[in-house]
Amino acid sequence: GCQQLPGVQSPIPRRGGEDAPPNPKKAAPPMNNKNAQTLNDNRDFVRIYRRGQCQVAPLLVTYARRGPRNRRRVGITATKKVGGAVQRNLAKRLIRAAWREVEREAPSGWDYIFVARARTTGAKMQQVREVMSAQLRRATAPSDAKKSHEQKR
Repeated sequence: GCQQLPGVQSPIPRRGGEDAPPNPKKAAPPMNNKNAQTLNDNRDFVRIYRRGQCQVAPLLVTYARRGPRNRRRVGITATKKVGGAVQRNLAKRLIRAAWREVEREAPSGWDYIFVARARTTGAKMQQVREVMSAQLRRATAPSDAKKSHEQKR
């Protein structure tokens, strides 16, 4: 970022100063009583999109990348391609419900982003859960297992 010269006062007050109120989104509460935390910062999403493992299916796209130890961080998103606000919220609820059931099998120490697709809204939660579970297994498999899977293709 920009560095300020010593003794020069910025005319624009900076956000996040000592007197600023705490940002409730920064300290995101866990999604449930497990050790998952919600991803909120755009820079986290961008980092995972660029450097994470991507698994694509007609119902769901999953991005996974190593993150903080002993924690799972989860982001769920639905673009306008999914539909209007009602359809996007339905898709996110389906993904959240599937995550609650699959979370125990997802390894800790990873960041996950689930992206809803147009077909997500017409699917049953069990279908989304099965796709999510398979994608998580593939995305978080050890790298040598991924290489042998790629060679079989």
